Amino acid sequence: MRISAWSLALFAGSALFAEHARAEYDEDGEDEGELVDDESLQDEAEEGEDLEDGEVLLTQAHLRNLHGKFDKDSNGKVSFAELVEHGLFVSHSGFAGLSQMFSDLDTDKDGQLSLSEHLAAAVQPSDDEEETEKHKEFETEKYRAADLNSDGLLSADEARALFFPILNEKVLAIETAESLRVKDKDGDGKLTEEEFFEVEDMEQEGPDKEERESFADLDTNKDGFIDVAELQVSESGRYHIEKTMQDLLKVADTDKDGHLTSEELAAAHASLTDPAADENGAVLDHLIQVHEHHEHGAADEAPDRRDEL
Repeated sequence: MRISAWSLALFAGSALFAEHARAEYDEDGEDEGELVDDESLQDEAEEGEDLEDGEVLLTQAHLRNLHGKFDKDSNGKVSFAELVEHGLFVSHSGFAGLSQMFSDLDTDKDGQLSLSEHLAAAVQPSDDEEETEKHKEFETEKYRAADLNSDGLLSADEARALFFPILNEKVLAIETAESLRVKDKDGDGKLTEEEFFEVEDMEQEGPDKEERESFADLDTNKDGFIDVAELQVSESGRYHIEKTMQDLLKVADTDKDGHLTSEELAAAHASLTDPAADENGAVLDHLIQVHEHHEHGAADEAPDRRDEL
């Protein structure tokens, strides 16, 4: 599977939040320690015992604060649509360090990203000259779609769509079409389970139960394949956010009215942070990502584009 420099950069950004990489930073951006969700440490904090230096808890107060971030219409109840909208915004709005990355790619330091600068980072030479040329054409098409004012250069804001295609419908469509081309080994314009999960030989382990369930969910017309429209839901990140938010509602929506109050979210703290509740891991990671996003100023780097998602 081809991984470009842009993709690696995006992975690095996502890794800041995933797999419990829960770091707190002070105003100068220095590392102050890890955000901890262990219930025993929560008990220690409530009893007034000192935590290890730098450890900060994901507390009920944090969850109440997050509720306010989710509640776009400020009616005191967060709907599934608001949860998904905010989740997509946070997941695709950027991460601390994106500005520095743009500066590094802007090698002539003119404050713009040229096509040549983009291609130098995104297209790596390979022995397969034909595939390299196709990849170059793809990155060029994506770059031009991101160039909203058609001036032949990308501003830092325009370049965000190269990292987060959901911010630009044309870039997302191009990204999806390329993903389909690369995965579609038999060239029939749709993906089998094996193609979707890139199982390349019989010796490689196939999709697990959870992956098969996600394939079935994405296959909305139930023909046993993933077509380009269904693939775009996956490529945008919407499917994964929706599934995570559904899981959050299952845990926290105690009155089952399809909405979350601040008290319901706070009351779910014990369940969400229970180390034995593996099924809540994705939900907890997402809540920590949102907390980190707002605490560390990533929201200051990116405009609020929830209405565009």
